[in-house]
Amino acid sequence: MASKKNNSADKPKVTSTAKTKATSAAGKKGTPVAKESKSEPARKELAPVHSVATPGPALRKDLDQPRAELDIINSVQEGLVAKMDMQGIYDLVGDKIRDIFDAQVVDIGLYNSADGLVHFPYTIERGMRYPDVPVPLVGFRKHVMETRQPMLINENTIEAAKRFGN
Repeated sequence: MASKKNNSADKPKVTSTAKTKATSAAGKKGTPVAKESKSEPARKELAPVHSVATPGPALRKDLDQPRAELDIINSVQEGLVAKMDMQGIYDLVGDKIRDIFDAQVVDIGLYNSADGLVHFPYTIERGMRYPDVPVPLVGFRKHVMETRQPMLINENTIEAAKRFGN
């Protein structure tokens, strides 16, 4: 029989939203040997729980992914509040994209219908920033802007580039 020490570090805990607590410790053969509860209904509700442990690596990974995404969103939001000028926002978002995807090249292009040019307030290649050099709207970009549909070309890229005028 297990001793009933109040050493909470030795016992995993489950806490329900009703502020009831149950603990379970494993015996020699993995069977529960001790349970504590503040109320009998909570004990009955948690009776099927024989032992509780920290999440396994797969579950931890599944939980870490959304947590990491929220951290990114929160850091961008914090930056947006701190940097209200548009160039600061482009720099913040471009840097985040570069870091998240470990990208060698990142462009943020803006189409200006008044002059028919694509302006690049953010361009970085292999760690080097480049100034905005506007270009005419042609090729793949023109097709995407005119159709308002995404484009994926993952085979015969040279032929596709010729067909779209890149």
